[in-house]
Amino acid sequence: MRYHRHLATLSLIAAAPLAAQDEYPSVRFEGRLQHQFYWLDNAAYGEAVGPRNGFFTRRARIEAQARLSERVYVVIEPSYEGGRVEGLSLKDAYVDVLLTEPRTEPPLTLRIGQSKRPFGRYESLSSKNLPSIERGAGMGLVPSALNDLADDQHLLGRDIGVLLIARVRDRLLLEAGVYNGEGESAPRDANDAKTYAVRAGFAPGGQLSVGAAVVSHEGVPDSLGPTIRHHAWGLDAVWGAPGDPGLFVLGEFISGERFASRGRLRGGLLVVAYNILIERAALHSIEPVLRLDRADPDTDAPRDHSTLLGAGFGLYLTDKAQVRVLYERQSFADASLPAIAGVRTAVTARF
Repeated sequence: MRYHRHLATLSLIAAAPLAAQDEYPSVRFEGRLQHQFYWLDNAAYGEAVGPRNGFFTRRARIEAQARLSERVYVVIEPSYEGGRVEGLSLKDAYVDVLLTEPRTEPPLTLRIGQSKRPFGRYESLSSKNLPSIERGAGMGLVPSALNDLADDQHLLGRDIGVLLIARVRDRLLLEAGVYNGEGESAPRDANDAKTYAVRAGFAPGGQLSVGAAVVSHEGVPDSLGPTIRHHAWGLDAVWGAPGDPGLFVLGEFISGERFASRGRLRGGLLVVAYNILIERAALHSIEPVLRLDRADPDTDAPRDHSTLLGAGFGLYLTDKAQVRVLYERQSFADASLPAIAGVRTAVTARF
């Protein structure tokens, strides 16, 4: 009954008229839902990756955005991963404070709380609309894609700390953050050291943006071990935006030291999509997609890299709801390891 009461309360709040934009506080709610189905010939890896096919709820989220004044903005986003109560997690939970005068250039913002570190260009894109369905390998595949490896080495994702954001005439974006280094929703820091991440992005003109980022992560491998620090850097280039008419291209390269072990991870990612407007009653647009991901978990170990190829299309029922169908093939440098191939589909809607 408690969950039903909470849901009823949220429904009443969401249904209430929002305050005018020049009145504070103003509150709005957004949500997203994604269901997936996959069929993959992964029987050789069954113990590690699970069944060959299945339906599942990838994410179900409600995001609250509150503007308390011209200078203060709050975001809270819980998420049901897998659709279970025990899968409930806290994603974004931060307060943005504008440090400069409103409507002056350049704006300088301090973000306090849990948010994504400024590292990993594809990681920074919202899951509201990912052309490749997953940033990493996804359920049913071996988690050895570039995003999987970088996340496993504690380089990507959300963390608790502070982030300073500066934008200069929509051309230059500078982000510098200090974090606990324990990752998403960790109750406390395990040591006195901190993780640092810095990114610089530049938009030279048109729809092109390029960037470079570095991260210095620290952590304690076990309760008895000392603090270990390792570093990584990344380069990226993006043309367009997912779902916008025309071409979208994202290219990314990451190289980083491994955590608590010798060697380096290294890999590259390319995602290409082209959105073609249809604008019919039952179909908004169609979007062919190609993805190539090649990643090496340890450059000191021979023939341990993997390649993930995805090709397919997205059907936009509206600009906020799409059905995606991708053929995926994951192959390995070690010839004794069989490739995995099959189909992944997703239905994603946001409001």
